[in-house]
Parts: sequence; structure tokens; C-alpha cells
Amino acid sequence: MFKTLGKRIFKWVGYIFCACTALGLAVYAIFMALEAAKSGTPLILILKAIMATGIAGFLAWNARQLLTDRFTSSDQERHFRKSAPPHFRKSTSLQKPTPQKPPPQKLAKKDLKPIIIDGNNVFLRGDPNTMPLHMMVKTLDTMGHFVHVFFDANIYYVMRNNDIMLSGRGNHHTQVAAAFGLPPDMITIVPAGSQADHFIIPHAQQNGGTIISNDRFKEFKETHPWLNTSGRLAKFDVINEQLSVPNLALNVSLR
Repeated sequence: MFKTLGKRIFKWVGYIFCACTALGLAVYAIFMALEAAKSGTPLILILKAIMATGIAGFLAWNARQLLTDRFTSSDQERHFRKSAPPHFRKSTSLQKPTPQKPPPQKLAKKDLKPIIIDGNNVFLRGDPNTMPLHMMVKTLDTMGHFVHVFFDANIYYVMRNNDIMLSGRGNHHTQVAAAFGLPPDMITIVPAGSQADHFIIPHAQQNGGTIISNDRFKEFKETHPWLNTSGRLAKFDVINEQLSVPNLALNVSLR
């Protein structure tokens, strides 16, 4: 706890120092350029302005790196290997983790259905990490189901607060997708001020899909009685690094 807090304080102090120094040098560079324009021998002033601009740019870049938790690519890789689930540690790629066991066989077409996953609910089950959701989606997709994941608007910050490494490349949507090893078009992060439940239920109702979540959706059952229908809600569990969704005959190792 104290170690993590110390790192965050160090990053913010470093960010503030770099940002303020970069701003000061930028102002100095502008001042030197103006003086050079007025002076009869502007060469030395122009050189000072160029040097100040270069240093300001370098510090501004470092400030951005600190703000996005990307010190260097090697630091990122070391942090990822340390904090990622075991399945990911053998690969430096966030996008293409590969399961150790053979994938399940595809189901018959009549047994396939749309699967809507409550992303925050799966991610925050027990000790938060990306492995259960990644393997859940990958296995269901391999079986032939049509899978989509909905996240609450705060998922990016929830992941950061749980020390999940994000790439820092692209917007929040692509970073969250990459951290889970999923294609961006397979996830939806609902708008700020909204709850994923209000998107999950209409989507499942419209497509006749099954919702994977340990949430009981009690407040919705009166207005959406189909939630009481057998097979429309599927609970999941993770015991001894084994992920299971009994209603969908899913049982896969997270090792």
C-alpha cells in the first residue's frame, strides 16, 4: 500500500516539476525570440531560444509520460510481467495472449446464442485481474457464441486503481480492450453518468441473449419479467484458478 502510494506521489511530483519547468522554458524561449527580433546581433539570442524550446519540449514529453504511467518501454514490460496474471507473463503482447490448453469445440448452430457480459462484475470478482474475463470471452467466442462486453463508464479508472497496467496508447476504449486482450469492437464502455445495466438488459432483450453476471438485477425484474426465465441469466465462478459458467457448459483453467 505504502509502496504504491509512494510511487504515485513520486509520479505526480515529477509531473508537476516537468510541466512547470517546461512552461517556464517555453516562456523564456518566446522572450528570447522577441529580443532577437529587436536586437542588431540576434544569433546568440536565437540559439538560446532554440535550446530553451528543445529542453521545454523534452520536459513536456516527460511530463506526459509520467501522467500516462509510461516511463520507458522496458519499465512497462517489467511492470506488466510482474502484475499481469500468469497466463500473460509469457508474452509481451497485450493483444494476443494464447491459452495453454486446446480450445473447446464449436457448438451446433442451434445451440449458439448472443452472450452479453457484465464486464465490471466479472473483473471485480475476488482479486481483480484481467484473466477471467479474457478467458471467458475467448472461450465463448471459440465455441461460436456472439459475445459482447459492457463496462461501466469508470472502468478505466477502476483498472488503474487496481494497478492494472494500461498501454497509454490510444483512447480509454482501446486501452481497456488491449488490457483484456480483446478486439475494441467487442466491448462497449457506456457514457459517463450511466450504468452498464441499463445497456445490458435492453441489448439482451432485443437479441434474446444470455447475460453473464453475478448481479441479480432485482430492480429490473418487475419491468423485465423475462429476466426470471431459465437460461437468461448465467452466473459464473472462479475457484482454484478454474473459471466456470455452468449454464453455458463453460469450464476453463486460468493457469
